[in-house]
Amino acid sequence: MGSCQKYISTEISKKQIIEIESEIKSTAINHLNSKDAATALSYYTDDAIIACNGYVYDSFEEFTKMIEGFYDTLSTIELADYYDMHIDVITTNTAFLTTKFRFHFTDTTGARTDLQGVWSALYVRDANRWKMKIRHESLLPLK
Repeated sequence: MGSCQKYISTEISKKQIIEIESEIKSTAINHLNSKDAATALSYYTDDAIIACNGYVYDSFEEFTKMIEGFYDTLSTIELADYYDMHIDVITTNTAFLTTKFRFHFTDTTGARTDLQGVWSALYVRDANRWKMKIRHESLLPLK
């Protein structure tokens, strides 16, 4: 048995897997549709590791400042969409999400930004709520 095997449960029922997949999908969509920084940040553990487009944030505090700055300048979200979503349930308290996304928004100056990319996150159940422990995002050129 490898050292990682102790973290993988083989005793998760199909019903539990379906329930967890539904919870993760709902959590991810609710996070994507956050309208303010406090709500968006509530979907992360306090010690989350975040990598965005080749940059790894030194701390969750640094990431928090970036998110707060983003929401301070956000005017409207025209499109927030996850598609081609895959969820791997690891244990009853851990799941891994991979998805593609489109996110189009307008800032307070009237400038519109259209983004698309890939997103992955390790979710852990924290006090009966799913939160991201690790998040990765890579932007792709628009087609």
